[in-house]
Amino acid sequence: MIKIRRFFMHIISYNIRYDFPNDGLDNWHHRKETLKAQIKKAKPDIFCLQEVLYEPYIDIKKSFPEYQSFGVGRDDGQNKGEFNPIFYHKKYFTQKDQGTFWLSKTPTIPSSNWKSGCNRMMTYLLLEENKTETLYLIVNTHLDNASEKARTNQALVLVNEIENIPRPEQTPVILCGDMNAQPQDDAIQILRKKFTQAEDIASKIEGPSVTFNGFKHQASFNEMI
Repeated sequence: MIKIRRFFMHIISYNIRYDFPNDGLDNWHHRKETLKAQIKKAKPDIFCLQEVLYEPYIDIKKSFPEYQSFGVGRDDGQNKGEFNPIFYHKKYFTQKDQGTFWLSKTPTIPSSNWKSGCNRMMTYLLLEENKTETLYLIVNTHLDNASEKARTNQALVLVNEIENIPRPEQTPVILCGDMNAQPQDDAIQILRKKFTQAEDIASKIEGPSVTFNGFKHQASFNEMI
């Protein structure tokens, strides 16, 4: 939970694992109701998801009518490929702007560089908190899994595009996503120069420090590698 300007904001970032048929019993269709129950129990003000294909995106939207959302497919800027959607509770926020940039040499079109395994992008919303009229820039991303060089350059593009998004000076920026990186990696160090990691300022931290579990929900990260 993050405290910003006297308003407590509950935000979730969640890589839901894309709908991959070979996952067997761990396939999306076997997991989706558990995921929805987790979100409903948490009652976030905002939740950012990664690896969301079009059909799961529509399903989640229908399951949470109290939230508005924005996201596009990374392969065509419409419905093809994975989404990085942002959901916000309509009771608490009003959307002022939205957009998508690809983390490449040509950020305004679906594209990839630096031997990235696939197109990677960032989604953003400029939201106004209804009670305080405070603006927040919410950014959701997913860096590449295949190339460290790609992750490093994607982090640089990400920072540059965030800086160029029009908004009033001093607007708080909240970055969510799956960085596919370790704390010591260049991509993380680039981001840490511009952003404060939530756990560094949190008054209380719960749960494991590493979120990947490979469906082995009781195993530690060290046991899986």
